[in-house]
Formats: sequence, C-alpha cells, structure tokens
Amino acid sequence: MNLLKNKNGDIVGEINKMKQEVEDINKDNTTYLTLERKYEALIKDVRKYEGELADYNLALDKYRSDTKPEDIEALFMHIKGQNDK
Repeated sequence: MNLLKNKNGDIVGEINKMKQEVEDINKDNTTYLTLERKYEALIKDVRKYEGELADYNLALDKYRSDTKPEDIEALFMHIKGQNDK
C-alpha cells in the first residue's frame, strides 16, 4: 500500500511539473508574439529612416556638386514620392 501511495505521489508530482512547463511555454509564446510585433514596427521605422537618409545624402551630393536648388527640390519630391509608394 505504501509503495502504491509513493508511486501515486510521484505521478502527481510529475503531472504538476508538466503543468508548470506548459504554463511557462504559454508565457514564453505570449512574450514572443509581443516582441515579434514590436520588431515588425521597429523594422518599418528603420526602413523609413534609411530611405530618408538616402534621400538626404543624395540631396547633399547634388548640393555639393553645385546643382540648382530647384533641381534638388524636384529630385527630392520625386524620390520622396517613390519612397511613399
């Protein structure tokens, strides 16, 4: 009878351990999904800023090469329109 009680206690302990593991996995999954959404939002921001930086660098190169300000502004608006698409 004692052996049966011990085995039963072992099984209950193992079940509790598995339940805890399932809870931990669910918490990790929730955290992962939250971080994944944040990552996607940040990647969009990074790409936007990279595009703007490229535009500004191109405009600066045009400025240094003594291009007319109207041409620079027209080029900026054209590239900005392409980036917005």
